Amino acid sequence: MQKISFKQIIFLSLLLIIGIFIFFYKLNVIPPGFYVDEALEGYSAYSILETGRDEYGKAFPLVFRMYGSYNPPLFIYLATLPIKIWGLTIFSVRFVSAFSGFVLIFIIYAFLKSLRISTLGSLFFAITPVVVFRGRVGDEISLAFTVFSLGSFLLWLSVKKPKWFIPASFVLSLSTYAAYSQRFTVPFVLFFYFLFFRKQLLAKANRRNLFYAIVVLIFTQLPHLYLLFTPSFLPKGGETGFSNIIMQSVKLRDFLPAFLATSLSFVREFASQFVNYFSPRSLFLVDYYDLPGIPRFYQWMLIPYLIGIYIVWRQRVSDRSKYILLLALSSPITASLTKDPFPVHRAMPVLLPIFFFIALGLDKIVSVKLFSSRFINRGFYIILTTVIFFFSLILFWRSYFVLFPIEKAKYFAYGYVELTEFIRSNPDSHFVVDRARLPIPYIELAFFLKIPPEEFQNSVDATIRENYYDNPPFDQNFKFANIETRSIVWEKDIYRNQVLVGDNLAISTQQAEEHFLTKVIEIKDPLGEVIFLGYKTNPAQKCRATRNISPLCKPASTF
Repeated sequence: MQKISFKQIIFLSLLLIIGIFIFFYKLNVIPPGFYVDEALEGYSAYSILETGRDEYGKAFPLVFRMYGSYNPPLFIYLATLPIKIWGLTIFSVRFVSAFSGFVLIFIIYAFLKSLRISTLGSLFFAITPVVVFRGRVGDEISLAFTVFSLGSFLLWLSVKKPKWFIPASFVLSLSTYAAYSQRFTVPFVLFFYFLFFRKQLLAKANRRNLFYAIVVLIFTQLPHLYLLFTPSFLPKGGETGFSNIIMQSVKLRDFLPAFLATSLSFVREFASQFVNYFSPRSLFLVDYYDLPGIPRFYQWMLIPYLIGIYIVWRQRVSDRSKYILLLALSSPITASLTKDPFPVHRAMPVLLPIFFFIALGLDKIVSVKLFSSRFINRGFYIILTTVIFFFSLILFWRSYFVLFPIEKAKYFAYGYVELTEFIRSNPDSHFVVDRARLPIPYIELAFFLKIPPEEFQNSVDATIRENYYDNPPFDQNFKFANIETRSIVWEKDIYRNQVLVGDNLAISTQQAEEHFLTKVIEIKDPLGEVIFLGYKTNPAQKCRATRNISPLCKPASTF
């Protein structure tokens, strides 16, 4: 076993400190608010922990039904542990993602070391904007990327030591239970691995390892095989880019056969999407839509990225370059088949070869001897690396910890903490939360109010549980505790004693005056924009003003 040098211990300690800080600092408040996907997965984990059933009452589901779709189960089951320790909190839901991002730093370190690339790259990987951002959101994306990266690392080890192919197959198969897109990405990776390294894989001495790996793959995919012919296996077919392909092919059918027109449209759409994942503009020059003023990768990384691509191509016959190329060819395929131009949540695996290009370029740059003295040369690169690192960290700090909580709060379901505190302090009032423009408010309310899972399960239509994997229609109206989430029915709701809650467009000032509503709560985001408004109805005054014209005035309806 290779001994770890003192310098490696110092470097790993530095990674440890940076990783803990960058992934866990203010994790409970940044990102601001609590995104609906986080609430869905967090409450599902809480429900499983408390009852062994999800929010619909399904016992230990193979996939979790969520607002008319299905999510893989691995994140939710793992999230039960931090919820058990810290309770149902924002921090506990985000912990699995943050811990995954933290562990990923060391996987990248080991990966670079085994690829014989300078481990200096892992230092910059730890503060890469897109990696850190996804690692601090409480959903399955960071976990899935970490498991995929570990599986890819083990797969690389199997190139030289075939015995690693068995655990690599297990971990890669496991990653398909972490993110929906990896059900398709992993088969592409294994296909290209076979294509590039079939001689090693099919060698006589390796046949036993290959056989056991196939057994592992089949055994671990049994749950997916069980779901294969149910709607729950392909719940997101509408997110493919086939509609764009059909629209483009229509323009070509005037002078080309339908089949050829469709084929050419597919090639064009797929190629444009595929190339976009490696486009310097998309990666280094255009701001990341989730983070203000910063791209997915730092702009200075463009130079080592281009150098790294050149090195891989020049050394394309080497095992290292072949492996990086197979990742680059296989990882974007699934995301390239969707209609979105750069869906990061589906394209995380492609970040792996992209960063290897960057790390290779960095390795090449720091190996250039600018000075005759080795001591001066090393000192120069240490100073340069330190300056670039802290400059990058300052850029990220400004974007993520300063601007992001202010500018992007409303996109992360900001305000539900304050709203649920108000609801909790008024247990005798009935609340109607308008869902016309609010993204699935029921789960945010259930999460922050910590509605007992048994109570919530009893409020859900039992037929959903009975036809769980058949994707029954999703009813966006929910009623539990003293809350209803539905559209406001003005003809009826103003004649009942209750509080109407919505965004700044749901209830206008004119409507409030017309129906004698009294404002009882107003919640604003950090920019001062109104997120929630709450108005208490006044049925008695409304009935007097309209001379009891509504049948609901006789008598005034109450809850």
